[in-house]
Formats: sequence, structure tokens, C-alpha cells
Amino acid sequence: MFQYQYLALRERERERDDKTSSFTLIELLIVVAIIGILAALIIVSVTGSFSKAKDAQRIQDVKGFENALNQYYADNGGYPTSSDSGNGDVPINDSIIVGDLVPKYIASIPAILVSDGDRYYSVGVTTGVSQSYDLKIYIAATGWCKTGPNDQYGDWGLSAICNF
Repeated sequence: MFQYQYLALRERERERDDKTSSFTLIELLIVVAIIGILAALIIVSVTGSFSKAKDAQRIQDVKGFENALNQYYADNGGYPTSSDSGNGDVPINDSIIVGDLVPKYIASIPAILVSDGDRYYSVGVTTGVSQSYDLKIYIAATGWCKTGPNDQYGDWGLSAICNF
């Protein structure tokens, strides 16, 4: 009899444990929803970080390109021009620009500036050297902007000046 009571007690405890240790469908759905929201927030945060990192790299590349232009200016009394365009407005990887700058002033034209479609403008001069230049630069956070010694040239219709 004692053994029977003990077994009945164990059976009731097991039934109670089974009822209290399981999750309901609503509890599981709430947990899945919370995990989904947290995952979405993390993805948005990481994507924004990648964009900011690319912009930081773009800015460094532009500064390196401008440094190469300034070194060229110091050696040649002006900035490089291009005869490939009637007004001096060419892609940043124009063959004449590359020939003037690479490898003496810069190892290579930064690939991200080329893939963005950035432009170089030699202030309307297509031969010899120019006394100024402008660059049309793409920055993901702000869009297109221009930079250069005067920030007033370029046939792009841009009013935004790159602030870096």
C-alpha cells in the first residue's frame, strides 16, 4: 500500500511538472517576434556602419587624390588637364590624368572613386596646366558634392560643397 501511494504521488508530480514546464503557442510567438525585431535593428545598424565606413574610405581617397594634385602643382606650376574633353570635365580615371599622376604622385587612382563615377574638372583648360580644379565626389550620406581650391567651377549644377 505504501508503495502504491508513493507511485500515485510520483505520477501526480510528473503530471504537474508536464503542465508547468511547457510553453504555450502565444509565448513562443512573442519570443519569435522579439527576436525578429532585434535582428532587424541589428541589420539596420550594421548596414549603416558599412555605409559610414565606405564614406570614410571615400574621404581618405579624395584627400589622397587632392594631395597628389597639389604635389603635381608644386612640380609643374599648375594642375593636370585633359585634352579628352572640350571643357576639361573628365572622369577621374581619364587616361591623361592617370598618366600625369600615376605612379609619381599617387600609386593608383582609388577604385571607389572610379566606380562612383566621380569627375575631375580642370576649369575649362584642356592643354598644358590649369590654375585650379574641381572634383565632383559622391558621398553616400549626402549625395553628390564638389571640392577643389575654389569650389566654384564644374559644369555639374551642384551647390553642395564637400565638408571634409
